[in-house]
Amino acid sequence: MAAATACFITAADTDSGKTFVTTLLLDRLRRRGTGVVALKPVACGVGDDGVNGDVARLRALQPGQTEINLHTTPKPLAPLFDQPVDRAALLAWCRRRMAAQPVTLIEGVGGLMVPLAAGFTQLDWIAALPEAMVVLVVRARLGCLSQMLAHLTLLAPRRRVWLVINAVSAAEMPFADQCRQAARAWFPRVKVALVAPGGGELSPLVAWLLAPERTTSQEVGIAAMDGRANQ
Repeated sequence: MAAATACFITAADTDSGKTFVTTLLLDRLRRRGTGVVALKPVACGVGDDGVNGDVARLRALQPGQTEINLHTTPKPLAPLFDQPVDRAALLAWCRRRMAAQPVTLIEGVGGLMVPLAAGFTQLDWIAALPEAMVVLVVRARLGCLSQMLAHLTLLAPRRRVWLVINAVSAAEMPFADQCRQAARAWFPRVKVALVAPGGGELSPLVAWLLAPERTTSQEVGIAAMDGRANQ
């Protein structure tokens, strides 16, 4: 089995469900017996305890994996406007962590064009890790179509991409359906998955991560895991 070196989980906007999708993939890959670690290399904003919530959540799911975060800004701002990220240090850290296990899940921060430092966006970060496949998470809500199409325009021509549409409630399902139709029309080669309350199965996406050349399924559904909120 030819496992992916890495999977980069990014989003069209903040609060789209990146951490939720990352935890889903972490759980399902573990069930397959795959050596996997989920990283949050860059995080923005900390609580009263001085810890970023997403980092804390991923760390709690991986006892013994303390080195999952490199750079956290104290304020919930793009790093450029609080504490800029050292590009060379970030890339070196990611590559070292990616070499330590068969599959590495890298959770990004915000959308593709979030400025991490002067002249360095999250898209640049992804481009500098060409071995990583990309999962784009889109929250099904007002304004999502433009965000989704803009992000896929940047990603799809250069990388293997799986689109995950995240519908937190039944009220968001019409937006999810619109996203699905638009993705089919503009980007027919992009595989699509749906996170919906009580729906679907994640195994086709996991199979794609482990052996993308053998996976032909175009669209799957993803069930919410253990009652966790997909936000």
